[in-house]
Amino acid sequence: MNDVERQGLELLVRRYTTGQQKVIRARIVLLAAMGKNNREIANELEVSLDTARLWRQRWLDLQP
Repeated sequence: MNDVERQGLELLVRRYTTGQQKVIRARIVLLAAMGKNNREIANELEVSLDTARLWRQRWLDLQP
């Protein structure tokens, strides 16, 4: 993840008008970029392991 992508996701998380589903997804990607594994992400954000795995993989699929 480059700095522009990181800044964009961090801005999305902080915006008042961002839907909570998008915030969770952005946080999953940001935590993954920090080196956390799916289980750690799921525990920290209180989401299912499948949710953490799904959105992390979707982000990776978008990378060139």
